[in-house]
Amino acid sequence: IYIRTSNSNKVELNSLNSNKYGIRIQDSSHTILNDNRINSNTDFGLLVEADADSELNFSINLNNTVDGKYLYYIENTQNEIYDNWNNVSMFIIYNSTNITLKNLDFNAENSPSIILHNTSNSTIQDTTLLGGSITYASPPKNGALYQFGGTNNTYDNLNISQNSNTGIGMILRGDNNTIKNSYFRDFDHGVNSYY
Repeated sequence: IYIRTSNSNKVELNSLNSNKYGIRIQDSSHTILNDNRINSNTDFGLLVEADADSELNFSINLNNTVDGKYLYYIENTQNEIYDNWNNVSMFIIYNSTNITLKNLDFNAENSPSIILHNTSNSTIQDTTLLGGSITYASPPKNGALYQFGGTNNTYDNLNISQNSNTGIGMILRGDNNTIKNSYFRDFDHGVNSYY
């Protein structure tokens, strides 16, 4: 399923198996994902590409899975810690403050695997994002980890790598962020930071 420059779409009760992409959302806003099963796709289970703030506004229920792991979406949340949630295939944090993700493992079945959208004063630590080819466009739209807006986030002890020597590992669109003790391997650019 490919949604491109189209807003307010609902995708529900689908089984998407053994395709190139399961669901690809490009430059579209207010997409609703309910009860989809995405398995064994060659490039990505869920690919999100966005150029504008409004294009990262979703509604995702907890019954969507990629290869048996859940897509997790939180919004307007404060002061929460998510530790060792290894049954998660993608984590989207929208309009939140003081969120901590730690001790998580992701594969490249989704791109990005972690999205912070208008989220500040948060920490991602001791997390691994591994997998295949992660592509990028100009301006960059996706990487293993993507921050769109927000400030004062800390990225500590991340392992972000892939197998194709292309693309970007991490994209930061915001100010006053800290990256430390992290490992990036096999990308054109490990980190791309701009606002």
